[in-house]
Amino acid sequence: MDILTIESWYILLPAFILFLLALFVGTRKKNYHAIQYFTVITLAIYLLAVIHLVFFPIEVYPGGHE
Repeated sequence: MDILTIESWYILLPAFILFLLALFVGTRKKNYHAIQYFTVITLAIYLLAVIHLVFFPIEVYPGGHE
C-alpha cells in the first residue's frame, strides 16, 4: 500500500499569497501605517509556522479495505 504525503508548502504558500492579496486589496483605501502591515504579516507568518509544525506532513493512505 502506497502512502501519499502532503507537504505543507502545497497548502500554506498559496494561503499566504491569498492572504497578502486580500490584505492589500481590502485596505488600499484606508490609511494604515507600515508598522500595522508589519504586525499583521508577522502574525500571519507565525500562525502559518504553527500550522506547519502541528499538522504537517499529512499522510494519506489511499485505497479501500482489504
